[in-house]
Amino acid sequence: MHLSQRFQRVAAVGAASLLTLAALTGCGAKNSPLVVDGKGVSMPVVMTIDGDKVSMDEYRYYFLNMKYGYDNGDDTAWEGQDEVRAQLSDYVLKALQSNRAIRALADEYGLSLSDEEKASADSQLASVKESYDSEEAFQEAMTSAYLTEDLYLQLMQTSYLQQKVENHLFGEGGTMEVTDEVLGEFLQKRYAHVSHVLVTNETENAEALSQEILERARSGEDFATLVSQYNEDPGLTEDGYYFGPGEMVEEFEDASFALAEGEISDVVKTSYGYHIIKKLPIDQSYIDENHDALVTACKDALFNDLLEEKISKQEVTYNKNYDKISVETLH
Repeated sequence: MHLSQRFQRVAAVGAASLLTLAALTGCGAKNSPLVVDGKGVSMPVVMTIDGDKVSMDEYRYYFLNMKYGYDNGDDTAWEGQDEVRAQLSDYVLKALQSNRAIRALADEYGLSLSDEEKASADSQLASVKESYDSEEAFQEAMTSAYLTEDLYLQLMQTSYLQQKVENHLFGEGGTMEVTDEVLGEFLQKRYAHVSHVLVTNETENAEALSQEILERARSGEDFATLVSQYNEDPGLTEDGYYFGPGEMVEEFEDASFALAEGEISDVVKTSYGYHIIKKLPIDQSYIDENHDALVTACKDALFNDLLEEKISKQEVTYNKNYDKISVETLH
């Protein structure tokens, strides 16, 4: 799994689900949010995004839950991981920017939450409270999830607003309804169907063998026959692999998306070994069998494109002490 996926997995979890998760895992929070050299640092506002303040509570919620999603409570996982530390900060910022991009899209389309929808968030919070044996147990769970009641309601309302925007765009008769034509264009651009021969690192003379297989494939030998003779990937089916961005190791994914239909890659080295990849057409039978899931993936991608456009135009300003925030100092 890509590191980005590990961070995004946490960012995508709704507040209610994350509250339940935290109660089960028991990850804890300390009294002082930001402690540097043994001293608490006051930072009620961590940054502003297009003038909108990001509180320490909101920042901390994303930072510490994403952190826990990566290290599972073991701080030693961050030793010597400067690149991953930077990724953590980047994905926290992206989550915060996305929240504000959702609100900006809602404003653009003239959408807002009704009093009934706001009351629904209140009702959701009340329902979660009632699921605990006592107020103390509820507050402990909130602390473990790095939440406050106000932040919980803010996250829930943003989630409801996102649903409203998506329905406006992608609902029946929506301005970006996913027709068969739109889905087909999406799959051609953002999905890959491949087969491959994997020669694992454990195979004697693996690199030389993979080069020999490549030469035979490019000389016209039947690729499926070469797969049946030499492939060492136990997960490969007769239909090959269908996948979108972020689902395969980076080298394999990049090589697959770079191919034209029917083209065979050079030998691609990954941590698994040596791959010879052939790009295949996306079969209509696959689309028919997975239609609903593919439509959902298409909607997600199109919606993310809109968010990215908004995010690219946002102005971010940071608290003067922002650089003091780290996996060691924020609790």
